[in-house]
Order: sequence, then C-alpha cells, then structure tokens
Amino acid sequence: MTAGQDERAFRALTQKITRARGLACDSYKDRCLRRRIAVRMRARGVHTFDDYSRLLDQDQREYDLLLDALTINVTKFFRNVETWRALTPWLEKLSQPPPAPPYDLVVCRNVVIYFDRAMQERLFTLFADALAPGGVLLLGKVETLFGPARERLVLEEPRERIYRRAGA
Repeated sequence: MTAGQDERAFRALTQKITRARGLACDSYKDRCLRRRIAVRMRARGVHTFDDYSRLLDQDQREYDLLLDALTINVTKFFRNVETWRALTPWLEKLSQPPPAPPYDLVVCRNVVIYFDRAMQERLFTLFADALAPGGVLLLGKVETLFGPARERLVLEEPRERIYRRAGA
C-alpha cells in the first residue's frame, strides 16, 4: 500500500468514526489518533485501515472499544481508590448540567494536548470566556496557553500551569 493509499484509508476511517459515533476525529492530532487506532488494530489482528473499517462494519462492539481507546476517561486524580470512593456519592448527585458561567475555577489537565492547534486555541478561548475576573485556569504540566486567550490570562505559577483571568 502506498503512502497516499494509506492516507486516504485513514481519512475514510476517521470520517466513518465521526459519522457513526459523533467523535470529531478531525480535531485530534493525526499522530495521536493513528497511534490509538493502531492499538485496537493490533488487538484485533488487523493490519490496514481498510480492514479495520470492515471490522467495524461487522462488529459494532468494536466501536465502543475504539472510543474507549481514543478518549480520555480517567485521570490520575481519580485513580486513587480512596479519592474515587469519597467523590462517588457527590458525583452521582450531578444529574443536572453545571451552573452557567462565570466560573472561579476551570481545570483541564492533560486533555488539550490531544487536539490540534486550532481546537486547542478554541478551547483556551472558551475557558477564558467562562472564567470570572480573578478566576483560575489550571492546565496540565505539558500544556501551554497560546492564542488570544494568552492576552487575557496571566501566568501565576509557571511550573504548575496556573493562569488567572485579569480584572480582579
């Protein structure tokens, strides 16, 4: 298979995933998306994107396994069993949507890195818009704020990636 054929098959597969499950694959970094799809392909003994696409047609359960591989479902914070047990009753009460902004705190750690630059910039703008004056944005240690949001948020603690919205 040529590089061009591989690229076309990859694009067709990601479009199929988006249509079937609503996951905006075009917002992910290609390298990350390819790596995570490859994990599922290896697990199922499939070697090409075309073959994996056919497998998805034959086994709808594979979509669930693929989405689990593509999305971030658990953070290190929730891996601590005691923390999870303490928070579970509280989390079960959150059946309603969160209150409308502005927020005093937005925490988004180690998620934005999986998206392409355009989506990252969009998310940072949404976070800045959602924060109250003086509100805090906490990013993951490998994430860097850029774009228009950088003009609106002040880096308070570089090592911990803590930003504060101006105006307080």
